[in-house]
Amino acid sequence: GIVDKSLERDTCELLHVMTGGGKSEAYFGIVVFSAFFDRITGKEFGVTALTKFPLRMLSIQQLQRIANLFIWAEEIRLKENLGGDAFSIAYFVGESEEFPNSNRKIVESIKKAQKKNEEIKGKIIEVCPICNGNIILDVESESSIVLHKCKDCGKSYRLLFSDDEIYRVIPTFI
Repeated sequence: GIVDKSLERDTCELLHVMTGGGKSEAYFGIVVFSAFFDRITGKEFGVTALTKFPLRMLSIQQLQRIANLFIWAEEIRLKENLGGDAFSIAYFVGESEEFPNSNRKIVESIKKAQKKNEEIKGKIIEVCPICNGNIILDVESESSIVLHKCKDCGKSYRLLFSDDEIYRVIPTFI
């Protein structure tokens, strides 16, 4: 159905899989495949998939796992010159101290820390999946988007966690 939109189904199977049975990896694979398929078929930006979790701690763990996969997927997208916007993910959770609706306060905090030669650790991931370096928060100057940036390899990742960034960037995965 992802590749051939003309396929229609009249039924849906419901499966029960025990904890540790690979449910997350199965949907991660479909999401990453779909993101690549979108780029290959000309979709330059926008949401490929959205998922919802009932438990906040589970959602953060799942977000960290798929963030690592999308970081590697972005490496492949660049290497294969597929075009379009960089793959990005977002955590759309609503207002909280850690995940605000607006990124204004966190941007100000990052800029203050940078003036003092200090750093703020990454919120979604703290270790770079590419080189195992430390992740810090940085700000993309022209767009005021908060980036997760590796101190060692210098790569920046769009792992969005404020509502206003999600509306402005339109991430690949929410």
